[in-house]
Amino acid sequence: MHQSSDRVIRVGDVDAPPGQIQFGGIICAYLPDATPIKIPLIVVNGAREGPVLLVTAALHGIEIGGIEVIRQLTREVVNPQQLRGAIVAAPILNPFAYHAARMNTPQDEYNLNRVFPGGPDQLLSHRLADLIVSQIVVEADYLIDFHSNVTPAIPFVIVRRTDPPMFEKCCKMADAFGVTTVEMSQQLEQHRTGSMSDWALAHNIPSIAVELIDTRRLNPAAIKMGVRGVLNVMKALDMLDGKLEEQVELPVRKGHLTRMEITANKGGLVHPAKNAGDSVAKGEVLATLFDPYGDMVDEIKSPVNGFVLAYPLRESQAVATGNMIVFLAFDPGQRS
Repeated sequence: MHQSSDRVIRVGDVDAPPGQIQFGGIICAYLPDATPIKIPLIVVNGAREGPVLLVTAALHGIEIGGIEVIRQLTREVVNPQQLRGAIVAAPILNPFAYHAARMNTPQDEYNLNRVFPGGPDQLLSHRLADLIVSQIVVEADYLIDFHSNVTPAIPFVIVRRTDPPMFEKCCKMADAFGVTTVEMSQQLEQHRTGSMSDWALAHNIPSIAVELIDTRRLNPAAIKMGVRGVLNVMKALDMLDGKLEEQVELPVRKGHLTRMEITANKGGLVHPAKNAGDSVAKGEVLATLFDPYGDMVDEIKSPVNGFVLAYPLRESQAVATGNMIVFLAFDPGQRS
């Protein structure tokens, strides 16, 4: 049985006694006119003992869905008197990218989720990464990090392979969240290193990354799935009572899956041939590319049997060589 807690949760300038919600933040940097900029923090400290769950959003400034998930979760849904443990929520981890409505930090053009653990005396993105892990993530027992894909896409959870006990904990969180789960393969996504989740896992903090939809907009169905998913994880961690609830608003695919990124070999305007969530057969056309004269310059075909997670055409539906076109999920045992 959980006993009542007398633990005060302290993060940044927030001191949250048991059974209370408190607000504050951490000064992370200064503007040229010396204005201090804070990473906002919300702490919901339960009346009873339990783990600390860190929920984060907006490492990328245009991926705002997680901000609304955090608002609903902390302000409308979770009652601290019924909570075992605590929620530490950081709704905007990169305020500079958020202010500029940019994915990357505008001051240095770095993708913040590629520079962890960063450093305290480097460029702004590296300083932010260092502060985030040393003052926020280090306080957590578990981490859920929210991101967003442009549509067409379906929500999914990313887990990263690590030692078996840690990987099992991450999979438990992902399974509880209840949307499509894909395991990130470093062989297939070599550019995705230096993430906050990488740092958390290396420091024995089970972590999942959740990809909602959409960027720059709040998608009501995805927000609902995000809130339900966090509550499901909290139930699985014995932070809340109740049964796990099924995710029903948008498509969910079950199975042991991994993700593959399909990039452009040529340039042109992309015409998707599938919808997000559709199954595809090996050799089937995923998209066609057309030049400005209206001629087809390339067909993008699936190298595997699987299904479409997203068409991540973040900047434009016109692509150049090397731009990402499709995210595919597939059973890694069937690839040949």
